[in-house]
Amino acid sequence: MDYEFPVTDKFRARDVTEIDFEIEPESPAYVNLDDIRGVEFRDRILYSLNIDNDQLRQTTNQYLKIIFSGHKGSGKTLELKRLNHYLDDPARYFSVFIELEKEFELSKFQSEYLFVAIIAKLIAKVQEQNINFESEYLNDIANQWLSDKEVQHELKDHYQLDVSSEATAGIQLFNFFGLKSGLKALFTAQSSTSEVIKQQIRKEPMKLIGQFNQVLADLRNHLSRAGRSCTKKSIAGCSFPMLTLSRALTPT
Repeated sequence: MDYEFPVTDKFRARDVTEIDFEIEPESPAYVNLDDIRGVEFRDRILYSLNIDNDQLRQTTNQYLKIIFSGHKGSGKTLELKRLNHYLDDPARYFSVFIELEKEFELSKFQSEYLFVAIIAKLIAKVQEQNINFESEYLNDIANQWLSDKEVQHELKDHYQLDVSSEATAGIQLFNFFGLKSGLKALFTAQSSTSEVIKQQIRKEPMKLIGQFNQVLADLRNHLSRAGRSCTKKSIAGCSFPMLTLSRALTPT
């Protein structure tokens, strides 16, 4: 639909904020509004994350949650992506960005699926950075989810994924989930695998959280050991903490 600007009708004004294409922080369509809204909000975020002069000054084991809120079209996701691009640096954080609208069919999304997405995207990022990482806790999680024979057969028959080896089940499973359509393909349909995983998480969520925290601890230790001879230009193997950013869903 064509519009004449400025749009004065409030209902049509709402429509023009709902664009049908994505804007990236580097896109020519991106408008930097720092001069209008200021940069104080970003300064507060970086202070909360212990970053000063583009450097992580102090690590912390504390959990920190920052919520980007605002009306539809206000730029929440865009600014979150922009922040993620800045934070994902050897001098700052190993940052994992999760966009739920792309990973799942939201009409069928269950809260338990978020646990799967976090682990899967973390492993995908590790593989992307060519980090040779293994964790027995990762295999423990996968083996619990794959203990059902029907799940093993379904993954092998429908997705050509053989997870019969306990030693490599974790990496194989989460590598599959980390593929472009892996999560959506498996968790959109009513499958035995998605149902078993959902019930396993729902039954013992604190056990999974404890195991995942151990996976993070193993990865931090691995990065710390590998980072002794690391240069700033070498992302893989550098020592820096973990930060997970997740796309917030806007109620409609």
